Amino acid sequence: MGEFYVQLRSDASTNEFQDNKANSFKNRLPNPLQLRESGWKVGVSDLSFPATTRKMDSKQDILFQFWWIDMVDGSRDMYMWVIFVLREGDLGFTPRTGTEFMNVIRDRYLWRLRDRTDVGATMYKKKSDSSDPELLYTVMRRAEKGECVIDNSRTSTTLVMNGDTLYPRMSIGIELAKKMKWVQMGMNDDGQPGYVLGPNLRKEFPNEVVPNATDLIVPADPGDELFYKIDSSELHLSCFINWVFTDLDRSYEEAFGKNRRSLFVHSNVAQSMVVGDQVKDLLKQVPYDPNVVDFQPRHILYLPVRSSVFDIVEVQVSEDDGQLVDFDSGVTTIALHFKKG
Repeated sequence: MGEFYVQLRSDASTNEFQDNKANSFKNRLPNPLQLRESGWKVGVSDLSFPATTRKMDSKQDILFQFWWIDMVDGSRDMYMWVIFVLREGDLGFTPRTGTEFMNVIRDRYLWRLRDRTDVGATMYKKKSDSSDPELLYTVMRRAEKGECVIDNSRTSTTLVMNGDTLYPRMSIGIELAKKMKWVQMGMNDDGQPGYVLGPNLRKEFPNEVVPNATDLIVPADPGDELFYKIDSSELHLSCFINWVFTDLDRSYEEAFGKNRRSLFVHSNVAQSMVVGDQVKDLLKQVPYDPNVVDFQPRHILYLPVRSSVFDIVEVQVSEDDGQLVDFDSGVTTIALHFKKG
């Protein structure tokens, strides 16, 4: 016999190898495999993976926060604060691009707005009159062409409750803001090192008039408004400004990597190859697409077998950085093709 196939499954041999997972597993062969002649090679002829996407793995729990104001009874000037907090776990899936990421945030924010039906809250307007241009929430426009706009042109900045002026608010987790280059290290107005706005966040003044912002930082002198505030945990943005998030796709890819990437399959059946500065048992580099979970390589990479006798075959699937792939629940199947010469 000059060739044969061996199929491996991550859900096989689990009585003996109870730690088997889709990214790392062992299979005991029904009968020991004995290659009595030299010159055998092995390659991967078919692979099937569970679905997976690269997680953002943000150390900071909060990504975005929005505060807005519901009108409870406009005739009696009764309003209530409402907060929407978006965490990575709320996304449901990892977006593939920065544009998709901002649209997911926008959609979830709008869903939360539309779910507000308590105490007769109506239209989120400052007054009962629907023609009133002032809104008690922030408008987030759909991201297009790598940009997303937080439009505060119609946001209310005159609502007073118990003697205090109230403004809708928005803040962004500082870790996300740094990764997306919305903030960066620089020199503040006092000449001290600290966070300042980064190249991918732009201020636009409604009606091209510089407003007198009083919601975040009260300036000592007219014209000293910063329109944003950065602390150890969040970037807070003024509602007196329209904010433009730019270069979304490139900054997202730099921060969290491409969703389409290469996976590496390793096994103890093949002789080692040198990859970078590490020695790995490399059988196949797979261009991974989360929408395609089954692969039949056109050109199989064959390597010399490591030994002439096998009874247990071990497989691992890793990222290009050597970390095991964080698959969703499911089964990995691999078909090994052995051939002589």
